[in-house]
Amino acid sequence: MSMLADRRPGADVYYPEGPHMPEGDMQTRRRMELVVALRGWLGEHRPDAWVCCDINIYYREGNPRVVVAPDVAVAFGVDAAMQENKGTYKVWEAGAAPSFALEIASPNTFRTDLYEKPDRASTTRQREPGCQTTMI
Repeated sequence: MSMLADRRPGADVYYPEGPHMPEGDMQTRRRMELVVALRGWLGEHRPDAWVCCDINIYYREGNPRVVVAPDVAVAFGVDAAMQENKGTYKVWEAGAAPSFALEIASPNTFRTDLYEKPDRASTTRQREPGCQTTMI
């Protein structure tokens, strides 16, 4: 069994899409502006880069609890076209964990975004050798 698997390959495990949390207009606009800019620049300079927003990123096959959902994330070394329009990102299928993750904080979420999410991402990274996700 690989480092990315908690169960045998092919086992039926439900990986929910998400997150489904309402956001303010400012956070939504900044997130979309950043995604458009990153996709435009990386599309020209790094065709192996995949940029996503508000998608559940699963790190361990068979364990849907090992998940993060940053506002924006970038993974390098993947087939971006194969990832488009998927409802979830599974590291073991894509071949690489995101190397960049960003949270856009609001007055209501800044404590969670600043203190809890980086800890959760750090814990997740420790389980995935070579993952260098950065929470900003």
